[in-house]
Amino acid sequence: MKKMFFALMCVICSLTFLSCNKSGTSVKDLDPKSLDNTVEKCWECTYKYAGASATEYMWGTESVVVYAMQQTPMGEWTYKPASAKDPDACEDLNPDADDLLD
Repeated sequence: MKKMFFALMCVICSLTFLSCNKSGTSVKDLDPKSLDNTVEKCWECTYKYAGASATEYMWGTESVVVYAMQQTPMGEWTYKPASAKDPDACEDLNPDADDLLD
């Protein structure tokens, strides 16, 4: 879980130094309260901004994952269910922090 948050924070921090270009996204328009808030699973979340993209895997309900993605003020998020069946397997799908720095 720490790796996911570290990688996500790296993406968010790097984006704060880029120009602000708000793009309308379907995730921004979703109401997390209307989404499933009972079944936890692994989600493949892809973030696109300024021609670059990053993929992270998050464990949680659809409602929680969409809410977390909505906290990014710019860029476009998409998500879909991933194959991992438990939180540890989901976290293992994320790249190591050392790989992100290479």
